[in-house]
Amino acid sequence: MKSVMEIFEKIAKDIPRCSGDANAMMDFIENFAKAEGYSVQIDKVGNILCQKESPKICLQAHYDMVCVGDTANIEPIVENGWMRAKNSSLGADNGIGVAMMLVFMSHFNDVEFLFTADEEIGLVGAKNMELKIASNKVLNLDSEEEGAVYVACAGGTDTLCVKNYELMQTSEEFWEVSLDGLPGGHSGVDIDKKIPNAILELAKKLKEKNAVISSFVGGEKRNSIPASAKAVVMLKDTANMGGFKLVKTEAKYVLKDSGGFLDALLSCQNGVLDYNIDLGVVESSSNIGILSLRDGICEVRISSRSMNERALKNITEEIGEHFEGFGFKATLQDFYEPWEWSEDEFCIFVKGIYKKYFFNSNFKAIHAGLECAALKKHFPHASFASVGPNIENPHGLKERVEIESVNKTYEAIFEILRQAKV
Repeated sequence: MKSVMEIFEKIAKDIPRCSGDANAMMDFIENFAKAEGYSVQIDKVGNILCQKESPKICLQAHYDMVCVGDTANIEPIVENGWMRAKNSSLGADNGIGVAMMLVFMSHFNDVEFLFTADEEIGLVGAKNMELKIASNKVLNLDSEEEGAVYVACAGGTDTLCVKNYELMQTSEEFWEVSLDGLPGGHSGVDIDKKIPNAILELAKKLKEKNAVISSFVGGEKRNSIPASAKAVVMLKDTANMGGFKLVKTEAKYVLKDSGGFLDALLSCQNGVLDYNIDLGVVESSSNIGILSLRDGICEVRISSRSMNERALKNITEEIGEHFEGFGFKATLQDFYEPWEWSEDEFCIFVKGIYKKYFFNSNFKAIHAGLECAALKKHFPHASFASVGPNIENPHGLKERVEIESVNKTYEAIFEILRQAKV
């Protein structure tokens, strides 16, 4: 039987699984499970449930990934005990969890395996679950810190802001101004790491230079901190543009209100908004993730997160009102609730096993979306906990996973499965 890292590397290199386009991965899991003697159910949104005998515990992971960079040709590289990809996100989030589950299939008959679809684009699979698990314990494998047993997570929602800008014709000289190669990162777990947002960095420079805007695009994925952005602008002052690439280009139209457009971006709340001292995590945040301004049609997508549902709703209301003040129409999309802190018997059992492998193991909360909250609505009588190995910079070009941490986490989960009782 291949190891977790061997199976993960095959998945990363050979099987496309970008969110919204992961049918090849769904087929791979189905065929793999059937070859191991499991019955397989697949619902209409692509969730996969694999079962054998009467299960005493359910392992759960999502099989899609955030695709940033050249994910059509992922090239895994191992350096100093870590695996990363050459010019793309790696997909260790949550491919490592998937690989672990596939390996466990050959070792246990009394464990069921739930693979969920399109987690990265709004918990689509978890929110629209049609399958029914048989066990009353769920161990989610989508966390990214070894030894931590997560028992709470942030909720989130997107605000889509749209406006049609009035244009005017001009024959002035134009430049394409671009900013590339910023670190990027996860808009939840990395939001407190002072990672620059490429959209806002470019907007600041254009505001400083009194640029007149023709077009502006930026960001890679809705739930990533933007690593790149570019704009076509009228620009008379090209001095002191270090870090920005300038190329002469052509355009015919510009916004009549370039200043208002830039002000709408730069005055929107972005980044960490509040901390939760008791939980030791960011309480609330927002991230301007995607911007598209072409031919006067502007769309801005902002992802907001909070550990508190009321705070989340307040944040999104404020963001909507902010952009509406600049003439945008704001629409909320893809809402999911926070997973409230819980230390039940199953969580205590998981932490007890983890203490044998990770001396400093403890309960934690994460400022990111886990599927536990959504799945809890479908399986209200089940207990949930979430674990995983060390993964850094998920959703970005610098994503990497620690190999020894994968192996150690696998051993700890194996013991959890071995000792779990109905």
